[in-house]
Amino acid sequence: MKLIITIVLLIIGGIIWAWNREKRDWNKGICRECGKKWRWFDNDSQGGRGYTDENDHTIWISYPFIDNLPTPKPASQRGEPKVKGK
Repeated sequence: MKLIITIVLLIIGGIIWAWNREKRDWNKGICRECGKKWRWFDNDSQGGRGYTDENDHTIWISYPFIDNLPTPKPASQRGEPKVKGK
């Protein structure tokens, strides 16, 4: 029984640690290294949002309520015309 409780507490602790780390790295939308704003560039297959800044620093946010930004839709879902040759 102690082993199960220990494992559950380690999992919960790991989730809390990872969430806090992402929140710290997000820094309210500002890169901690250079002070530039993060801008969205992609979503991964599990729903994580990728951001980059002007100096090519990159961050991936996987937990909700850290970036609090609506996820941009691809051009094909926004109704924008397709550009030929690209």
